[in-house]
Order: sequence, then C-alpha cells, then structure tokens
Amino acid sequence: MKYATFKFNGMKMIGALLDEYLVDVQRAYALYLKEVEKDNQADEMARVLIPDDFIEFLEAGEKSWEAAKTAYNFVKDMDKETLGINEEYIFYPLKNVKILEPLRPRTIMAPGPELEDPSDKSMYNYIEFYLKSEHAVVGPGVPIIKESKFTGRIDFEPELALVIGKRGRFLDRENVLDHVFGYTIMNDVYSIDRLVVGWEGTMFHVRYGEGASFDNSAPIGPWIVTKDEIENPENLTLRKYVNGELVDERNTSQLLRSVREFASYCSTYFTLQPGLMIATGYPNGLVFGKDSNNRPVIKDLRKSPRYLNADDRVACEIEGIGRLENLVIEFDGGNSK
Repeated sequence: MKYATFKFNGMKMIGALLDEYLVDVQRAYALYLKEVEKDNQADEMARVLIPDDFIEFLEAGEKSWEAAKTAYNFVKDMDKETLGINEEYIFYPLKNVKILEPLRPRTIMAPGPELEDPSDKSMYNYIEFYLKSEHAVVGPGVPIIKESKFTGRIDFEPELALVIGKRGRFLDRENVLDHVFGYTIMNDVYSIDRLVVGWEGTMFHVRYGEGASFDNSAPIGPWIVTKDEIENPENLTLRKYVNGELVDERNTSQLLRSVREFASYCSTYFTLQPGLMIATGYPNGLVFGKDSNNRPVIKDLRKSPRYLNADDRVACEIEGIGRLENLVIEFDGGNSK
C-alpha cells in the first residue's frame, strides 16, 4: 500500500493510494465496522484505531495497520461516489487534495559523504551519520529556499528513506528491516559552502548542522510505500532531475554502506522507534578523500556539478515509490522571490 497524508477543506487525513484517488482509511474502516462487524460504535472505534496523524498511526502498531489494510480492501472495488457512515467522502480525487509530507519524523538520521577510495581502511574513521531536524521537513511542491547570502551553492540528492515502525536497538543487518514500516523519498538538500570547512589549524571540520539541516532542506514524500511492496531495497534505481532533464541516475546497490548496514549502524546509537526516519545516502555526491599532503578532505569529483538556482524545478524519483517535485526559490532579506 501507498500511504499519504493529505488535506481537504482544512482537514488532515491519512489516505491510501487507489489509482487516481486517495482512500480515507479511517472513514473506510468505520464503514467496514458498521456494515460487516455491525459495530454500534463504529465511528469512535475507527477514530481510535486509525488516527489522522501518521506518527500516531505508526505508534498504534500492527492492530491499526491491519485495520487500515482491512478498510482499503473493503472499499477498493466500491463506486467512488460511496459515502461514509456520516455521509462524508471516502474517495478523494488526487487533483482535489493537497498532498502534505507523509509524516513529521521526530529525527532523521542521514549518512555523511562516502569515500573516494573505499579500499583505504584508514579513511573509515571518517564515515559517520548526522541528524536532520524536523524543522527541515516539507512536503511535495513546497519550495526549497535558496538563501544565497548565507547558504551559497546548494545541491540535492535523491535518497531512499526508511520509515521506522517498531522499536529496536542494536539490530543486526539480518533483522533490522523487520523494524521498518515502509519507504519514502527524501530530497537531501545541502549547502556545499556551509558543509565543507576543511582544516582549521590541526582540526578537520565538516559542519553538517549548518550545511545540511536548515529550512526546507528535507522535502519528503509523496507517500510511504509499505515494505511488502518493495522486494529489495538494496536494488532500487535513483533518478535526479533538474527542469525536466535527467542529470544523474544511480542505484542503491552502489552505496558504500548497504541499506541494511547503515540502518543497523544507526541502531547502535539510537533506539529505532516509530516516527524515526533513516535516509540512506546517494552514490554520486561529495566524498572523503585525501589532499596532496595526504590529509583528509571533502571532494566533489563529479565532472559537471550543477548547483541550484532560483526557479529550478527539481525532482527525485525512486523505483517502486514515485516522484517528488519541488521548486527552488530565492530568499532575500525576508522576501522570497
């Protein structure tokens, strides 16, 4: 199933994608309870089992997830004009709703740059993760804000993101995906000029906070695909577009650390719990390498890096999930242009 969070007439709901419609799974479940289970408290039970907030839905656990699946299967072949038990809509045409970010992750764990030479074991100490703030999260269609005076050059990477559904700590690679509810797309926007500091005296610095976690730097969506629909997250095509042009195409199989490996690594630092999201990186971005003095540095080895400008329309595509689009706008002195 593909779950989205959407808004209609000011109301926020969880929907499941059905062709060109979203099914309000809470209202569909109420109809199921009334018509099949003959439950006199169908409305109240549906609201408890399937909340309107996706984090709460994840926290509610498998009973709620099964309720949503039951609701979807119950109504999926019905006429799209079918109404709920309170004469409310159950089916919403995509063209009539606003798709929001599917959830507001409490924390996003993301990998730092990969290595120029993976065979150089001395560089493995520089492999790390960083945290993106919830405040960086926006949904499909929400502008990416370029603050040229402060952020300098910005770029983006299409990344597979794991949405955690079950608690777990110190998870091995074999079972870490058992704790994943589903997958979505994260557009990892970063400022290369803020991120890359380099050597200051005897200290080497990479500023992930300033460089990769700022307003609107983590568009996510458009939906969360349940893990049963993704046969192998280690082999998904990632595509990067600017103004309709495909500028790069990679595969999760090319990541230095596999999806399972990085998720397992993250679980040694944080308890994975519902609402946490793990971005898994991109195989063709900045890398850690060495300079002419054999000192670690961050490099951009791409042949023709293309940094973003105002009015660029960027898109991230991931096989089996979908396409996430956002427009870049310039922010200057409190006025977006």
